Amino acid sequence: MTIVIAYLPNKHKEKLMKVLEDVDSTKHFGFALMFVEICDADPKLANSILGSPEEGLQACDNLIISAQEALITQTDNKIYTLKKNVHARVFGLPTCPEVHRTDLPKPTDFGSFLQLSGTI
Repeated sequence: MTIVIAYLPNKHKEKLMKVLEDVDSTKHFGFALMFVEICDADPKLANSILGSPEEGLQACDNLIISAQEALITQTDNKIYTLKKNVHARVFGLPTCPEVHRTDLPKPTDFGSFLQLSGTI
């Protein structure tokens, strides 16, 4: 998991810094994470997201918190506050029938992590 913790500040440092500088610790913050980048950084985490979405996404949320903690310890800035209301928003799933749909999900998809494509 340390690879992913290193990946987050490298790819999302600006977003992490904005979150740390925000004075409202009750706000919720979304982090758009590309699935391919997660897969490159930690294939086990990527498999967890697809196989057990609730656990995998919670693991991503915890890694975002850990990345904030790492940035706080690297700086002497006392205005940074750790935010716990962070949420991974994973996009760019592989274009395979198991996870990608162009029509509405079916009851058999319940509990699966899917990406829907279409025009609104």
